[in-house]
Amino acid sequence: MTRGKFPPLDMIDTGKGLKVQTPTPHLVSLGSGRLSVAITVLPLKEGITRIGRDDAPVPQDITIEGPGIEAEHCVIENRGGVITLNPCGHLCSLDGAPVTKPTQLTQGYSLCLGKSYVFRFNHPEEASRMKSMLPQKSPVSPLVYSTGHTPSIRAPLMCENPFKGPQPPVLFFRDSFSKHVLFMHGASQSRGMSSLSKCRCGLMSL
Repeated sequence: MTRGKFPPLDMIDTGKGLKVQTPTPHLVSLGSGRLSVAITVLPLKEGITRIGRDDAPVPQDITIEGPGIEAEHCVIENRGGVITLNPCGHLCSLDGAPVTKPTQLTQGYSLCLGKSYVFRFNHPEEASRMKSMLPQKSPVSPLVYSTGHTPSIRAPLMCENPFKGPQPPVLFFRDSFSKHVLFMHGASQSRGMSSLSKCRCGLMSL
């Protein structure tokens, strides 16, 4: 499938599978159609990489077969880490969009040649830069439980507290949830229903 020498590949046994990686830009071949079972990593060397059929008049660096694949199907150029696809007037698409002129490839592109031959484009250096630019995740406000009075962040009730005895525990959230207050009490069911009715005026005003 390939001609010439390519940089060596690192193969790592993770215990659950094999991880293959290379520091250079490369294509991962997913084959042509549902019956393809092989996965091939194809490094893109500095300069020109020709992709086409084995019967092409000019020897191709990567040879593929399948519906819609021309003898000299396309060219991929690597110039200082900038990777450009030249479709050469043949059927090529990136992430499902047809490509009709030279187009720069970026990390993660899905490249389809012909009607069904699919590659994934990986650019390790570019992927590393993209990861470093991702924003840091903001911390989530914690759930706070208190059994005492916290007037500064707890919304006051607008009616008399119907519960007798010590102040019941209060469960509340910081931020936008500070108005939602849950009283936990041990009163009887009938007394609880009456108490909720008395407090309805206060809760609706929050």
